[in-house]
Amino acid sequence: MNPKMLVRMGAFVAVISAAGFQAAVSQQRGVLLHPIGNDRANLIGEPGQEVLFWPTGTGGFSYQVQVGDTVVASNCCTRFVPYDDNFTPARILVSIAASRSSGQDFDFRRRVILARRAVELFPFSPFREVLEATACRELYSAEGWETDGKTTYTTTRSCIEEFFEIYPASQYRDELEWILLRIDNIPYEYEGAVEEMIADAVVFADYVADNPHSRVRQEIEMRIGRLYHSALDVSAPDAGVSFMEVIEDSSMGDGLRARAASHYEWVLVNGDVEWRARASVALYNLRNGRRIYANPNSW
Repeated sequence: MNPKMLVRMGAFVAVISAAGFQAAVSQQRGVLLHPIGNDRANLIGEPGQEVLFWPTGTGGFSYQVQVGDTVVASNCCTRFVPYDDNFTPARILVSIAASRSSGQDFDFRRRVILARRAVELFPFSPFREVLEATACRELYSAEGWETDGKTTYTTTRSCIEEFFEIYPASQYRDELEWILLRIDNIPYEYEGAVEEMIADAVVFADYVADNPHSRVRQEIEMRIGRLYHSALDVSAPDAGVSFMEVIEDSSMGDGLRARAASHYEWVLVNGDVEWRARASVALYNLRNGRRIYANPNSW
């Protein structure tokens, strides 16, 4: 170890003896959940990086964290966690889920790195399978976010295909198959192409017919409904005409509106509470002639 270490506290930087720190306190192993720092241009450490930490007070909330040769002040307990074979991978999963639910889109790549690093650190953890599935899912989101959707998702596809080789009967297979189905069929933009929307809706409906017990069926049914709904939306002669005034094309069987409604209604009956709420919003918009092409949650 470098005998000198940088110590950052606020705006001050000092160089002190590493031996002095080691002798004065009892250090513990830890793992970073987030890089440390408030300035995104000058963050310290990487997600999943091993660190050492020790308390600086009696309250158990203030710590010094050694990241490589740098020691920084950090409060407990969002930036790092103790290293423990059972606790740490579980806490990493909780951190990833919390970040996702809070809508932190810029955090997609951090979540990928953190999940993969957890697998490396804890290869025998009972959470390994879900961590690897999580890495693939977050990678899909990261690739889309970083390219504004203008990508073929090559890295995501490789991640999922490798996952299927390791876990052919995984409980997460349905979710990852659905990602591959979207990669193969959903374009960057439909740009009003009704035929393409309907074609994709048919592909997804065929998948549901072949996989009626899919764990993500409610999401797929909503996507099918939205595709028919959007096709109806852009089929209106102009933006000032209500859906209710659009004459359905009899060549489309039951018609776009009826097809959209049937898929929304399936979710309303069979989905969990969040998806039932989304289906209810969608049905209101559909029945009241609301245009949803730009925003499915509008009214």
